[in-house]
Amino acid sequence: MTDTEPTGSVLPAPDEWNRAVEHSLGQHGLVERFDAIVSRELQTRHKPHPEPFLKAAEAICMAPQDCLALEDSHNGVRAAAAAGMMTVMVPDLLHATDEMREMTVAIADSLHHALELVDRYGRAMAGSA
Repeated sequence: MTDTEPTGSVLPAPDEWNRAVEHSLGQHGLVERFDAIVSRELQTRHKPHPEPFLKAAEAICMAPQDCLALEDSHNGVRAAAAAGMMTVMVPDLLHATDEMREMTVAIADSLHHALELVDRYGRAMAGSA
């Protein structure tokens, strides 16, 4: 994969942030790294309901169980787990609780740590094929 190939990734973004997110990502050349940006306008229910993550999976034509969600909030973890996604929590303002540990495949210390976990999982899956 090159640095500019789409990753099959989705950025669930609240509608009011959609333009700001696209602008911010665009400044760093990251918009093309996402195949879709799912905003609030596409949803009738919001986190902790799984709809935002189900819409995200649908937007990239993937089954939810084949998706990995990175989340920093408790309601985000609840929503991603309820959607059936493998979920990694990357705590920001809220610390991981026992409930969050039960709903996730991992708790990452940072986005760099999350990337290491994804890389390690990908190598393990490639080795088992």
